[in-house]
Amino acid sequence: MREDLRKITPLLVVLFFALAGASTLWTGVTSLSKGVRAGWPGDRDEIYSGLESLAFGSAFIIVAYGLHRRDRRIRILAIIFSGLAIAGTLFAAITLAPQIKSLSGLVLVLALFMFMWQLFVLIWLLLPSVRKQFS
Repeated sequence: MREDLRKITPLLVVLFFALAGASTLWTGVTSLSKGVRAGWPGDRDEIYSGLESLAFGSAFIIVAYGLHRRDRRIRILAIIFSGLAIAGTLFAAITLAPQIKSLSGLVLVLALFMFMWQLFVLIWLLLPSVRKQFS
């Protein structure tokens, strides 16, 4: 059982980064198309948001591919991305605390699950055994 978990955990982490990249890329494509379809000269905020999302989505996909290849430099980038994701989640939770009370239970459960998953990914990336695999 434990060996199976050791084999599947790296794939789950790669899948996490790949899904984050795919969803961010999709957000970028939709924002960019909305901005371009707006009247001349276009909705610049949507265009800039779309370009930013395309850049971050591409970076997440590169991280997923690098983790799959066991690239040690990409592992450091993945640690930075995971830390930023956790910091962003905590910042949002702190600043939106009054609005969080009015959310439904399912939304809170999903948000807590995503936070725990981000924490799991960061802890996994920092494990000494994982560091050894990437050296």
